[in-house]
Amino acid sequence: MPLVLVKALLAGAATVVYKVIFAAFDQPISWALAGLLGILTVVGGYIFFVEGD
Repeated sequence: MPLVLVKALLAGAATVVYKVIFAAFDQPISWALAGLLGILTVVGGYIFFVEGD
């Protein structure tokens, strides 16, 4: 997978996560979901960068 494509996918995923986190300020119940998405994004990004050569 080309590195440019990986970076674009990660940027898109990060944008979604940030929007969820900001939404969680108005909905405290969503904090757990926002945290989970953040962790999955980090793990997914790590896998893409390590395995995506």
